[in-house]
Amino acid sequence: MNNEFGIVIRESKAVGSSRDVARVYEKLHNDLLKAIRNLGCSEEFRLGNFSRSSYTNEQNREMPEIIMSRDGFSSLQWDLPE
Repeated sequence: MNNEFGIVIRESKAVGSSRDVARVYEKLHNDLLKAIRNLGCSEEFRLGNFSRSSYTNEQNREMPEIIMSRDGFSSLQWDLPE
């Protein structure tokens, strides 16, 4: 298991991408995105800890990802499918 998250500092906050979290925890990225969308948190928490972003995949297509704070990461439900 590769445990490098690629944490960066944005606006004085340590953040990481949903792709890195999915890779490190060996989960499907789409399942992680769905879990983030379905979190039962307030809109204020969501806006402060998750931001939409995108990346270009190997087929040169723009794909969604989420940039999340440590608090956002900590709020994830870890009952994602294997």
